[in-house]
Amino acid sequence: MIEFRNVEFRYPGDPHTVLRLPDLQIREGSSVAIMGANGSGKSTTAFCMNGMLVPTAGDVLVDGLNTADRLSLSHIRRRVGVVFQDPNLQFTSMSVERELAFGLENLGVPSEVMRRQVEDQLRAFNLKRIRDCAPSILSGGEKQRLAVAAVMILHPGYLILDEATSLLSAASRRALLQLVGEVVKRSGATLIMITQFPHEAFTAERLIVLHRGAVAFDDAPRTVFRNARDLTGMGVPVPLTMRLALDEV
Repeated sequence: MIEFRNVEFRYPGDPHTVLRLPDLQIREGSSVAIMGANGSGKSTTAFCMNGMLVPTAGDVLVDGLNTADRLSLSHIRRRVGVVFQDPNLQFTSMSVERELAFGLENLGVPSEVMRRQVEDQLRAFNLKRIRDCAPSILSGGEKQRLAVAAVMILHPGYLILDEATSLLSAASRRALLQLVGEVVKRSGATLIMITQFPHEAFTAERLIVLHRGAVAFDDAPRTVFRNARDLTGMGVPVPLTMRLALDEV
């Protein structure tokens, strides 16, 4: 479980508190979407979950490990994998196959086991035919499949997609989310999606809406989107059917 306990966060040199999460829990095996307008604290929340950022006050615990404990950071970052909006920020290798092997090599995984796991990921994410290609020449959808595969090969307990579909076409978004959903379900990992697309939020069991760094709504997506007028005022996209209903009131 990921727990936020009396968390506040301010960026260095900025007196403004950008995050206030007194009591937030994300349980293992669940699927959670996080929405909010730009500046609402979505990415800051994600980065606090895997120790990229440490709260100014309070604690973030990942399966009991405190992100403020430097000795626990390597374990936390293995447990909480993040895929960014721009996958190019994550790539370190000259080929798809080497990118998948990179994290395993750092963990000292034996060569035979590594080869088997790389083959499994190439097959699971439809990357076999481009295994020798440089990540830089891949299409947007292929890059994001590789980015997710490179995280999932390390068997994280939590997978965070930080607006990972926002630069893709509608068809590529659907394909990626379907594939991610299947892989996450098989692995038993917790899926946390930061998204600007209501239809993506509907695929989650739970929707958290952040507004000015605090939780404004936290419930099943269908229940949250019934608050169409409030969400629109917060700058959160609302499904078309609910916007139409709002216009008729």
